[in-house]
Amino acid sequence: MDKENIKEIVSNMTLEEKAALTPGLDNWQTKGGDRLGVPKLRMADGPHGLRRIEPDISEDANIFNARTAVCFPTGSLLTLSFDIRVAEAVGAGLGDDCHAEGVNIILGPSLNTKRSPLCGRNFEYMSEDPLLTGEMGAAYINGMQNKGVGTSTKHFFANQEHRRMTSSSNADERTQRELYLTNLRSLSKNRNLGL
Repeated sequence: MDKENIKEIVSNMTLEEKAALTPGLDNWQTKGGDRLGVPKLRMADGPHGLRRIEPDISEDANIFNARTAVCFPTGSLLTLSFDIRVAEAVGAGLGDDCHAEGVNIILGPSLNTKRSPLCGRNFEYMSEDPLLTGEMGAAYINGMQNKGVGTSTKHFFANQEHRRMTSSSNADERTQRELYLTNLRSLSKNRNLGL
């Protein structure tokens, strides 16, 4: 679908049809919309390898039995290259894998700024430098989206993972803007998001 077609479909959807798309069909598929031909979309976990789970089998029974996949460098290792061409190539490679497995959207990349050595997802995050994270993240996203695969950034803002259900992620406005949202400015500049 091209952008104009998508805009036309969305403008013709009722509020109920739009709301019906939000909960998803199951953990790994969106709902479609028959009246206007909105397709179901398949998602898979990333961000450094495609972890595709069959949607008709419960995640609990299948989480460790996902399809075999290529494991690309983690976000932290990828960023050590300081090379946006490498990040874009990894994104393109994941995009090719998504096409081969019938996946429309990958859950990744993880673009949180590293702040604590206790964070259990530091291997996924690209850097403690928000500008570098934004530049490398934008290149990764460009690589995937140039292959026609959607991305969904994970753990984007102030996630620390350690005691994730009980810890506080409060931050003053300056910290939010200078550390956590700097990567968003890099992403928007490189992806023409208009932010």
